[in-house]
Amino acid sequence: PSPYLSGLKETHLNVIDKILFIGNTEERYELCFDSVLLPEDISKYFNGKKIFFQNLATTLKDKVLYRISREVGWNEQKFIKSSCPNVEFATKRRLVKWMRQTKMVVIDHPHTSYLEALTINVPSVFYWDHEVYTMRPEAEPYIQTLRDVGILYKDPISAVEKVNEIYDNPEKWWLSDNVQNARMKFCDRFAYARKDWLDVWVKE
Repeated sequence: PSPYLSGLKETHLNVIDKILFIGNTEERYELCFDSVLLPEDISKYFNGKKIFFQNLATTLKDKVLYRISREVGWNEQKFIKSSCPNVEFATKRRLVKWMRQTKMVVIDHPHTSYLEALTINVPSVFYWDHEVYTMRPEAEPYIQTLRDVGILYKDPISAVEKVNEIYDNPEKWWLSDNVQNARMKFCDRFAYARKDWLDVWVKE
């Protein structure tokens, strides 16, 4: 088990009535090749955010907290503000603190934050381009479990439709047996966390 993730396990507080949207970016000039976002993918990636915010229910447009990535030349903050004028930017605190406190989380890339969100057990909706972010074949059955219960989507339209549907009471969906079973199955494989992690390490 991960000592870091173990400290986050089941720590969702739900004290801020907001959607935390966690963004990502990429350097303008690629330094290595990997199955991640590349500079030539940025236009499509940012357009996905625009589509998401355009289709977000009117009543939710002033409930968006956006976690901006480091600025590397794409003017992300200006772009997000133009796509969602009432957005607030979640800064100054560690990302996991925001995740613990907000009502729900939206993440558009499979980096560390989605594992943290699943561990914290905050209601979460994920989407990303499955052609850009490819997964190992061995991981596919676990990824599919997230799709099957409505956590993960391949496009922003499907994801925002889910957010619009559940936002009034996301925990009714999130805490259902099928969603929690899928979450725990995925975490047991890719985000294994236990409160007694030190005892497990010592035993090993």
